Amino acid sequence: MSSTTVTPPQPFAPPDPSVFEAITPGQFVSFTTANTLNHKRLLHFPVLRVAVLDSPLAKDDNESPSIAAMLVPKNREIDWNFCTESGHRQLLFNFPNVSRLILIINMPPHQGPSVYKLGPITDSVEQEKVETELKPLLMPLHPKVSSDKSLPETPFLTYENDVAYRVTVATLSTFEPHCW
Repeated sequence: MSSTTVTPPQPFAPPDPSVFEAITPGQFVSFTTANTLNHKRLLHFPVLRVAVLDSPLAKDDNESPSIAAMLVPKNREIDWNFCTESGHRQLLFNFPNVSRLILIINMPPHQGPSVYKLGPITDSVEQEKVETELKPLLMPLHPKVSSDKSLPETPFLTYENDVAYRVTVATLSTFEPHCW
C-alpha cells in the first residue's frame, strides 16, 4: 500500500494533477484552495482544505471506480475524523464501495477552542447549489478511467453520528499533527 501525503497543505498549491489520474490504493493527498463560493452556512471561510483518499482495497481492473465527496459540517472541521488522515480512513471504511473519497473542509483562520452544536438540517436547495458549484473543483480529482466514457457524477455523502454538542477543552499535539 502506498501513501502520498502533502503535509501541511500549502496555501493555494494544489498537487500535480497526474497524482489523481489513477486510483492508488491507500493514497492520501491534501491541499488548500481559495473558496470562491462564499456560502455562509456551508462553506464560509476564504480557504478550503481538500483531502483526497483512495481506498486501500484495490478494485478489479474492469470495475469502474466509485468516487464520492463529502462536505464537512460547519464547526466540525477540527474533529479527529474530519481533520486527520487516520480519521479520513475511518470515514472511508464507513463507505466500503467508495474507491476515492474527497472531503471539502472549511479552513478556519486559527485553531483555538471550538464549539459544535448540532444545528438545523441544512436546506436541501442550498446544499444542492453548493454541490453543483463544487463540480469544477471535483472534476480534476476524478481518475482518468472514470471520465473516459462520460462526464462523471460525484455523489455527496453525509456522515451522521450522535454528537449533538462538543467543546474543545484541550488538544494533544503529540497524538497526531494539527489538522492544518
